[in-house]
Amino acid sequence: MGERKTIQFFQDSNVPDQSLPFASRVRNLARHSVFNPRQQEGVKAAYVKSCKARGICESVRGEAWATQPTANDDGRMGPYLLISSASLVEAFYTALNEEPGNPNLIATLRHGIQVRILSSRTPPGICKYLTKLHNRFHGGASTNFLELIGFIPDVENALNIWKQANGITWQTRDYESKCVLDLRSSSQFVKSHQDFGETFPEWKLYESARACQHLMSKRPGFLDTLTSDMAEFADFTHARLSNSVVLQCLQTVFTSIVSTIYDGMSSEDMDLLLLECCKLCVPHLASPDNSTWVFDSLSKRTLVQRLFTVMSGSVVSSEPTSCMPAKRRKGANQAGAKKKPKAKAAASNGAAEPVLPAESDVTSTTVACTLGVRNKLFVDDLMKCVNHCIDHMQAELTAIQAEDFVMVKRQLIRMGLLFAFSGQVMVETSRGSKVHKKWSSLRPALKAHGVFLLSKANA
Repeated sequence: MGERKTIQFFQDSNVPDQSLPFASRVRNLARHSVFNPRQQEGVKAAYVKSCKARGICESVRGEAWATQPTANDDGRMGPYLLISSASLVEAFYTALNEEPGNPNLIATLRHGIQVRILSSRTPPGICKYLTKLHNRFHGGASTNFLELIGFIPDVENALNIWKQANGITWQTRDYESKCVLDLRSSSQFVKSHQDFGETFPEWKLYESARACQHLMSKRPGFLDTLTSDMAEFADFTHARLSNSVVLQCLQTVFTSIVSTIYDGMSSEDMDLLLLECCKLCVPHLASPDNSTWVFDSLSKRTLVQRLFTVMSGSVVSSEPTSCMPAKRRKGANQAGAKKKPKAKAAASNGAAEPVLPAESDVTSTTVACTLGVRNKLFVDDLMKCVNHCIDHMQAELTAIQAEDFVMVKRQLIRMGLLFAFSGQVMVETSRGSKVHKKWSSLRPALKAHGVFLLSKANA
């Protein structure tokens, strides 16, 4: 299968050149963006450390596979496009830029890397299969839940072809699952989708991945954004990370939120809410204590119901002053008490932070929908609190980019979700950090945190 060659890492030479930095040289190897698009920052960070310590040890790793280079618009040949070992090669380039004099890296650079070159006429289906086959044997970087979701359209297409060819129809899940069990022994289906049995060894895994794909595909761009987010912060090498558990938790979280909040929330807010909830289904690289990994087992799925707590009995909805910190309310109720004027909190540049206006309809217990109203839930109040802060600050601080506002908004939503699921959350404001265990005190603190972050960005 293809010819095995030793490929140099740069198109000019593998010899170090002090006058030409590695970052400025033309790379001879690159990731295939179609057949191997995965991006896992945690995995690549581990590979960078490994490359610095040992270089690339080819004898203990899987073989690198790549497609033949093609000519660019200027007539020069492009790089070999890797359908396997792409993360390792990218990590090597990163390590080389960070430590250009590392002897282990220089030794690998001089030696080059053994690559099996596939014909340019190799069918796309074979290239996809080979990529998944190679990834399946990687302990930490094996096929992940996002890739399983991405496989669903191909699998369903192959299933439909097989059903039509055999005149098979099914209406119920039980009959469908029984039929699928026979697919692995069908040479016709195996020919159309060779790795179904290895990719989805259990029917439940396929069913969960399919449900997630169908739910997410209804929201344009959602899966792409989630994949990009997960690549940046998710710890795909965590020992307890299970594709089956993650997919079932994602399915429960997604279904519960979409079916409960069927109306009364903008599509943009719903997408941000779903994204932040999905992020709580996986371990984070920046959280070694796993404090942000809420849904780490199937038993935790019921926690999502806390988002749907009705606000009609909440202290926040009982009186407008309930959104103030407790100490301030106490002072306000003392008859004739003289209030000492307080200095406004200063931003990092010494200027006073913007002051948010009073929020309207805090005590309302219903949410207006397209048709009628529904009960206001905790998640509605959370989004109302966050939007009040972000909308006002956008009008106040016009120099800040829209992406920065979205980033802060997502952080406020995430903190509110962590409070709902864990019962407490630490919030930093210009007055310092504090752990909040009540929504009535956290609500104004979230706004203060948003103002604090945006004021720093505007400094």
